[in-house]
Amino acid sequence: MEYQLGLEPCPMCIVQRIAVALAGLAALIGILHNQLKKFYLGLTAFFSAVGSLSAIRHLYLQSLPPDRVPSCGPDLNYLLENNFVSDALIQLFIGDGNCADVMWSLIGISIPGWVLICCGGIFLISIKGLFNKKEPNHL
Repeated sequence: MEYQLGLEPCPMCIVQRIAVALAGLAALIGILHNQLKKFYLGLTAFFSAVGSLSAIRHLYLQSLPPDRVPSCGPDLNYLLENNFVSDALIQLFIGDGNCADVMWSLIGISIPGWVLICCGGIFLISIKGLFNKKEPNHL
């Protein structure tokens, strides 16, 4: 979406993107490694939970009335270039006014809504696999 539609990701979008990538990577390594299934399922569940929590916060910011939206801080690149790492981390995880804009939606659901749906599904499948009594041959 960033490259095809020209949408610039906000800090919380970046966190969600990283969480989804790490969940996918953990699942892929688990499939390829074919050992320690519970460990990789746990990692996949953890990263998908992080993505879900970030998406929930993002949806909350998008639901705020305009007068309650937090102010926009400096750009993330500016914070990182000027060694304000702690401020950049705070902006990544709690968001700012830029995260309140709905840039795109499909059937009335914005990007963080779709991330929540997908990460929630991945989380549930991972948890089901974690608590499955019989060992499956695959994830």
